[in-house]
Amino acid sequence: MITTGGKLWFAITAFAVIAAGVYFVATGRGDDGGAITLLFIGAGSALLGAASVATRDGDAALPGDEGAKEPVVVRDALPAPWPALAALGAGVTIVGFAAGGILFYGGLAIVGVAFAEWMVQSWAERSTADPSYNRALRNRIMFPLEVPVLGLLGVGFIILTFSRVLLALPDANVSTAVAILVASIVTALAFLVAYRPTIGSSALSWMLAIAAVALLGAGVVSGVAGEREIEHHGDIEHADDAAEEHAE
Repeated sequence: MITTGGKLWFAITAFAVIAAGVYFVATGRGDDGGAITLLFIGAGSALLGAASVATRDGDAALPGDEGAKEPVVVRDALPAPWPALAALGAGVTIVGFAAGGILFYGGLAIVGVAFAEWMVQSWAERSTADPSYNRALRNRIMFPLEVPVLGLLGVGFIILTFSRVLLALPDANVSTAVAILVASIVTALAFLVAYRPTIGSSALSWMLAIAAVALLGAGVVSGVAGEREIEHHGDIEHADDAAEEHAE
């Protein structure tokens, strides 16, 4: 009996095969790259459909089924932002494929991370009937990878956006003053959080989110405005030499 998941994958297989034939005929048989890609998609969908039928969509055996050994346990699903992240990565990949550049590889990286997180979370959800234990199991596996990666991404985000702001300011002295002011504010907030442990995690999260959005907006505006004209040391020396020659 074909399961629900098998029907879905076999439908994708049929659509990919038909689309490959239509594409091959519509392009005058001169470009078969798209048709081959669609056929590969169809082959992969057929393989996933066969696996879905063989595993019965991963469902446990019902008590009345032959060979049932344990009752079905309904497990609560953990919060999963990964489908949305995978969709975002697919969109970035398509834009990068059309425009070229690093966006294409960035989109592929986002899709890969989303699918890896998704698979680990799906496995953790089926481990036991205790949602708290499943969540702790998932975090124990992924936190050693997520924390340093997110830390590096956060530091890179701050450096990239804040550097755009400093380079867009009209004068180097103004950039220095802004950098000192921002560093002082960050230090003061860090002392406030350290000496006031009663501050809730939700308030702290909102504070960091607002700061990140503000920094991102400032970085985008500064990037559009462009960098100020910076005189290089060699240019200044040439200007001084030219002035001395003119005076002589």
